[in-house]
Amino acid sequence: MTAGEFLARLDQVPHLFELARARDDLRRYQVQEALRRQCRREGRAFLYSMPMRRLYTCPVCGKQGTDILHVLEDPRRNCKTTFFEGTLHKAQAHDTPPEKELSSFLEACREQLQ
Repeated sequence: MTAGEFLARLDQVPHLFELARARDDLRRYQVQEALRRQCRREGRAFLYSMPMRRLYTCPVCGKQGTDILHVLEDPRRNCKTTFFEGTLHKAQAHDTPPEKELSSFLEACREQLQ
């Protein structure tokens, strides 16, 4: 899977943190948790994100930013995978494809997301 395909498929998954911020920025963590429970009940794949209290530094360009733990979950298959913000940065800024495990997980979610 190329970096572009990865980003396009990831965009098809509901990003709960962004949805929660749009609904209620002050209570975004509680809203994200409620959305997570709802997606699990409905059996829909989702992306759950938790900003960390540390920075990541890109080894390619030196960019620093808040590290974010992303959890991509598919309740239908009762499985999830995790990745950090650096993976997204490398795909967006440096056209670096994701690791095989992450691309395989997204590929398995593909049927549900279309």
